[in-house]
Amino acid sequence: MRKATARGYRKILHVLRKIGNIDNPEKMRTIICNAPVSEGRKELYANAYDYYCKHKELDWDKPRFVREEKPFFLPLESELDALIVNTRHKMPTFLQLLEETGIELGEAWKLRWIDVDVQRKTVAVTPTKNHNARILSVSDNLLSRLLKLPRKNERVLHACKIPSPALQCTGEERTSNHKAHRSTDI
Repeated sequence: MRKATARGYRKILHVLRKIGNIDNPEKMRTIICNAPVSEGRKELYANAYDYYCKHKELDWDKPRFVREEKPFFLPLESELDALIVNTRHKMPTFLQLLEETGIELGEAWKLRWIDVDVQRKTVAVTPTKNHNARILSVSDNLLSRLLKLPRKNERVLHACKIPSPALQCTGEERTSNHKAHRSTDI
């Protein structure tokens, strides 16, 4: 099990412990199944509790959940182009890389200078979880933008920051958002 997964499971178990008797599998099954969260989140809770039960040698019938298929938002190309044009610093290059290649954020962050092939006009993508390594063609425009970025270390986008809601609020709001995020979903 990955460290991040174990850390997430510990947090879930901490929340479950606050809600009810964690050593009572039937009570936990009821709590998890009736939680006002998505089926995917319930599945995470059940997985975390399943590990706990195995560790404590408790008998429990792990419930099964069917994840909901949700359509994802796909902006128009003109909307993406407008976003790219109206950003500053390294962000336009980052966004154009995502648009042209279809790679995920983590794959973009992992892009190293040795992965950029100027002669072939390609980038070699280091995969993230559940993905494969691949080599993708890029436009002359993107290639020139990439080459204009400073080479401060081995990563191409080493200091590019993504705007997040937490960065766009005041300190007081950030504290309350952080507390709200840490509170239980159940």
